[in-house]
Amino acid sequence: MPFAELVKLADEVGAILCYAYLGDVTSSVTGDKKAAKFEDDFLDELFEMLKEEGVHGVTYMPARNTREQMTRLQGLCRKYGMTEISGEDVNSSRQSMICPQLEDPQFRHLVDATWKLIERER
Repeated sequence: MPFAELVKLADEVGAILCYAYLGDVTSSVTGDKKAAKFEDDFLDELFEMLKEEGVHGVTYMPARNTREQMTRLQGLCRKYGMTEISGEDVNSSRQSMICPQLEDPQFRHLVDATWKLIERER
């Protein structure tokens, strides 16, 4: 599906189309990722494009990235008026279901955003 059609469909059905931020990995915060380059080198330009194209949100995982990455990402979300959604996931039975980062004041708003998403579904 072409991107413009996806944006149109999301708008028609009242969905919040989100970009899933990965962030570059230098040394894995969780210890289970190899070093890899993703979007940090062009993140400012990416946000400009996402806003221009009609994307309304960003989902990210506080447990996956560094505080510096999260601070930069949150700043861009606020600058461009993007909804922030916690994208924490569980990939193995050894992984905890508890995300301690959500207790950090920097990420507390993600809990509120989750409740707002639940309310949208009603």
